[in-house]
Amino acid sequence: MNVSSVPIDQQILPTARPIGSVMGDSESILDIPRSITSVNEEWMKERNIRDTMDLGQFAPGVYSPSEYGLAAIPQIRGELAEIYVDGQTTKFNRNSILPSFNGVEAIDIVKGPGSAVYGPQSDAAGGYVNLVMKTPFFDATHGEVEVNWEGWSSGHSYSNPEFQLDVGGPISSTLAYRLSYLSRYGDGYYQFSKNDTQDLYAALDWVPTKTFKVEFWAQYYFDRETSSPGFNRVTQNLLDNGIYIAGPTNTLGLFGQTFQQGPYFFTLNPATAYTVKLQPYQILSSPYDFVHSDKFQTQLKATDQLSANSSLVNLLYFEDESERQRSLYGYDNYVPLSWRLSDRLEFHDEFEIGSFKNRLIAGVDAHRDRLQSYEDFSLEPISPYDLEASPYTWVLPGYFQTGTVGGFQAPGAFGFSGSSFTDTGSQDSDTTYVGAFLQDSVAFTDKLSGVVGIRGDYINGSAASPPFVNHPEGYQYLATGTAFDPSYFFSLDYKVNANTSIYATYDRVDSAAGSANFAGLNGSGGNSGLVTSLKTTNKLYEVGIKESLFHDTLYASLALFQQDRRDPVAPPQVGPAQLNKDQGVEFEAVYQPSKAWSFNANVTYQDGTLFGTFFYEQTGSYLDFYPVGYIVDGKSGTGKGSPDYSGYAPPNGKIRSPGVPQLMGNAYAKYDFGDHWSIGAGPMFQGHMNANDEGSLIIRSQTEWDGFVKFHTKRYSVQVSVKNFTNARLYDPIDVTFAGNDEIMPRPPITASLTVRYFF
Repeated sequence: MNVSSVPIDQQILPTARPIGSVMGDSESILDIPRSITSVNEEWMKERNIRDTMDLGQFAPGVYSPSEYGLAAIPQIRGELAEIYVDGQTTKFNRNSILPSFNGVEAIDIVKGPGSAVYGPQSDAAGGYVNLVMKTPFFDATHGEVEVNWEGWSSGHSYSNPEFQLDVGGPISSTLAYRLSYLSRYGDGYYQFSKNDTQDLYAALDWVPTKTFKVEFWAQYYFDRETSSPGFNRVTQNLLDNGIYIAGPTNTLGLFGQTFQQGPYFFTLNPATAYTVKLQPYQILSSPYDFVHSDKFQTQLKATDQLSANSSLVNLLYFEDESERQRSLYGYDNYVPLSWRLSDRLEFHDEFEIGSFKNRLIAGVDAHRDRLQSYEDFSLEPISPYDLEASPYTWVLPGYFQTGTVGGFQAPGAFGFSGSSFTDTGSQDSDTTYVGAFLQDSVAFTDKLSGVVGIRGDYINGSAASPPFVNHPEGYQYLATGTAFDPSYFFSLDYKVNANTSIYATYDRVDSAAGSANFAGLNGSGGNSGLVTSLKTTNKLYEVGIKESLFHDTLYASLALFQQDRRDPVAPPQVGPAQLNKDQGVEFEAVYQPSKAWSFNANVTYQDGTLFGTFFYEQTGSYLDFYPVGYIVDGKSGTGKGSPDYSGYAPPNGKIRSPGVPQLMGNAYAKYDFGDHWSIGAGPMFQGHMNANDEGSLIIRSQTEWDGFVKFHTKRYSVQVSVKNFTNARLYDPIDVTFAGNDEIMPRPPITASLTVRYFF
């Protein structure tokens, strides 16, 4: 059966929707010379998409671990990725301010850095997730009410009700609206965790003439979450069998000293140690811990159709956000100021030069970023806390008296601080980008085409340590600098026939490096260091083939790739410049032969390598926490203590990228019985991965099975979704190169939710 018999709102094939977030023009996925995954609204509802951790089930090369219990950005091809909205990049936040899915109706997952039109990314070069925002309805008023109850879970159920209202329609023949309101209030799965939000999205489309259109949307939301390092005292026995070593510690140093005053070390007290099997919810999260964030974002897009072949497009974007996070085991951050204003003007034209057909995009792009952030991990002991003891004791001694976790106090915000050593997570930065780009897509013949893109970005930036109580701004560092960053994009595409294309792509993009959590700029190396950090180089080499088969019912793609990111200035604790390299092969297939059946599957093999002479670690070995003679995983503890602010010097100057699985795969099948019932299920597989730099801790291969059962009519649907229904033990690595010897995040066991939708 031809897929055209499937209603458009039920189609999952990526060929059903043109994609405009890669090359700047909306095109069929078959014609875009990049590896892309397109996720439509039907998939989002069926799979119960709630955060970025759910994206790994759709796309090859994508692994979405929980970053300290928060799903802010996914990992693509062994690197962190960025979040875009309708073709414009948002501010980078690794594990604090979460993206909202309330205003989203589709998702594009793009591998590798942006093309000449979209320009450089900041600290996340793996690729980007473009959120396609909801648009108004001009035909009639449409609406949907959704109520979701989560979640029943093995051994630790919790209450997390969610309500969403989505409605839109015409106001006049030239003006239409869309509103979406989301309210979620309750708990998360883990102990003392919260998962609350209030979220309002509004959109207006105005089409005053046949050639001019204005698209506007705005969104404000706040979140209340909880952050955690998960399980501490990581051992191989814990990873394999869930067996935890409990009991109090011995103190080998003076507790409460600052980083400059000297280290403080802890070891397990062997006389009182014992083993116990932990439940996944028993993570290092105290009743005092929280994450509070607020975000406003808006976009205005104006399109003027100058002629049948040319147009002007302007995209104006603004966001403003703030955040407070406190984890009293020894970490806090405070972001009182963070905003971005960006504008991109594009000229689109189609013309012929001789027998060559050209599709040109030229334009200018500018944005300004402001960031003031405080981040404190001056004293961040993780292993000393006993997860079998009272959570009310998981507080760094002296915190309630000093209001810091070891660093300098933030002014006007008692309880929040910045590191007492030079740290780009604590910064006051101001960055201005001004760029120009030119991209030409040329059809040389009916079968052979190519894309040439060039771009130049002038970056002017300043970064200083922010003001602290008793310390002025710039006390730790102060730097300014400018740089010119060029970018190049080349591709060739050969159409074997109307449904098959073969492509080769090279993309080189320079970008600015900043904090691992909040981006901004790295000014800790002074003026020369800042200028160097403005020239982080990202490269993509990719060849692939895409096909649409069996009367457009099957889409398949195969890509071979290599992605490189070179950091000219690494953080002070790490040492010399590093090269991150990931290379591999990806395969993806989506099959929808009828209204009854749909399938999708993907598989990735990747080889990730980090090059460097020294990798700083909070604790140099997971055995350091255990005294000499105490046997862990068949080996004696070293007795050095934890944390020991040590590191790993690889003998060959490189390590396998920790926290990056070599082999990944996903598959999912859905069947609609035709009598109002449908069912779907499938596995997500991650191969084994190193849980620390040394490779002495291994997360074994793991598989999560998810599924749903749904009863649906034209007016309503009732769906039960179950995650991890085989109740497998699953782990996510956290901040591996920094704290892989100290922490690991368990994923929840079998968990169920109920979703009721009413359509009007």
